[in-house]
Amino acid sequence: MQKLKDFIHTYIINTDEKFINTHFFFQRWGIAIFIVYLAFTVFMFVQQEHYIFMVSKTSSEIPAPAGLDLKELWIKTTDGERLNALYLDNNSKDIILYAHENSGNLSNSFGVLKFFEKFDKKALVYDYRGFGKSSGELNSYQDFYTDIEAIYNYLITEKKYQPENIILMGRDLGSAPILYLANKYKFKKVILERPFISITTFTPQFMKDLFPKFINKYQFKNDEKIKQIKSELVIIHSKDDYIVPFKTGQKLFDLALDNNKKTFYKLEKGFSGSFDDYYAILEKILK
Repeated sequence: MQKLKDFIHTYIINTDEKFINTHFFFQRWGIAIFIVYLAFTVFMFVQQEHYIFMVSKTSSEIPAPAGLDLKELWIKTTDGERLNALYLDNNSKDIILYAHENSGNLSNSFGVLKFFEKFDKKALVYDYRGFGKSSGELNSYQDFYTDIEAIYNYLITEKKYQPENIILMGRDLGSAPILYLANKYKFKKVILERPFISITTFTPQFMKDLFPKFINKYQFKNDEKIKQIKSELVIIHSKDDYIVPFKTGQKLFDLALDNNKKTFYKLEKGFSGSFDDYYAILEKILK
């Protein structure tokens, strides 16, 4: 009988105690890991702008290239921010409103401004809030829309342009505010270079793998907006684009209304490797 009691205590009771201890050990570690993950998720929600946008600040005057008649502007948004912009003046009756990519600042737009000048097109390029010398910082996708509304209102109220004389042009990230504006008004033309569908295009892979989609504050929904535009549409995309996949541009083109004039131009190499082809396309579009 004593042997039976010893057996029960050694192999059954002690085993249950070990199981219970092991269970609580993993439970405590599981809770700790969840708390750390939750804290990290909150941190990434707050700090995601630093990982998605490659903001480049400018603290001094930007030296303009020779031969460009550029005027520096400060345009105020409805929520009190000041956007830095450059206005290219000439004798054209049309103007290009240009929204740049997710990196750099106005100084990166000098190359395309020289091309606009070559084909006698006025232009206004601007820095999003937090970029270059523009004030403020990005907190949501709505900030991009507020900024481009301010730029558009300046062209309409201060420069007296009409939408039919405005050409909208956006490059990668810039395609989002451009499509937003093109949803509201009919313009002479809408030109999108390497447009994206989801902001995850610019999101680091570790954010896609580790965190739920709902923490993303920049849900632009370009695939929905492009269905609504009434302006002539031009999309330029490179077959070898390693940042914004070529199929993205094709999908957006297919989603656009068929009863509007629309054209898709394919570059055989990346934008940096196909300058001659790229500028030949722009010449065809803008002349």
